[in-house]
Amino acid sequence: MCQAGLDYITRFLWVVMNEWKQIVSWHFTKKESFSFAQEVLGQLEISNDIEYFIIDNCCKWKAKIKELFGENIKVKLDPFHGIQRITSTIRITNRHHSRLCADLQSLLRQTGDNGIKRKLPTSSVESILARLEEILSTWTAIDSLLIGETLITAETRKAIENLRKHIINGCLSDIPTYATGMNENLHKNLNKLMKGQKMGPQLAFAILTVFFFLWNRKRSMKVFGEKKESILEQSFVVDNVQKELNFGIGCIQEQKLGLSQQISGNW
Repeated sequence: MCQAGLDYITRFLWVVMNEWKQIVSWHFTKKESFSFAQEVLGQLEISNDIEYFIIDNCCKWKAKIKELFGENIKVKLDPFHGIQRITSTIRITNRHHSRLCADLQSLLRQTGDNGIKRKLPTSSVESILARLEEILSTWTAIDSLLIGETLITAETRKAIENLRKHIINGCLSDIPTYATGMNENLHKNLNKLMKGQKMGPQLAFAILTVFFFLWNRKRSMKVFGEKKESILEQSFVVDNVQKELNFGIGCIQEQKLGLSQQISGNW
């Protein structure tokens, strides 16, 4: 689930991807609700051999996801967002910001997995906890020598302790590379497109429709060698109004303003 500049009618963008990194469903929603997610997931043709759910609210939804898809499902915290919960609290103006963030971004990696992209599954619970203590010890010592600036603030320590709970619960261990790279890439592109923007749902809907269509076409060409993207059935939600549509063709109704606008086109 992603947050973007959509605060007027909707607050969250809920996205579901398949194993080929294609968007199979996306929705605007006002809040993080599992009942909404359950309805969306129930409409999708999900195979019984699904292994992982990589989400932001793993502990909150874990029991319900297992109830829906079986006890063998592994529910994990998205590593990108897990680490970002700490790095976002570190003041970017601090001269040690980049070095500390680099250490934190290596927190989940196995020994020797030092490339730009992670090539191995994330480490075990014990290894991640040991690495966290090592980072904390090192940077607490450095922080004590700084004059007139604080690197590890109370907010940062709180974020670290919250992440520690997820580590102990196994939410960040043994996650294969294919399960997270797609999330990180999508979030990076969405942030570049939407971060800091304030817009109504009609404009956001139009921009994201084109963005997701081009995203799917690029991945279809890469995986299947297709020159033309097949039309994917989608379900779009704005202000609790839901329509079953073909991709890129839809109708938005803005109930609060009493307006209805038709957005159509075969993108």
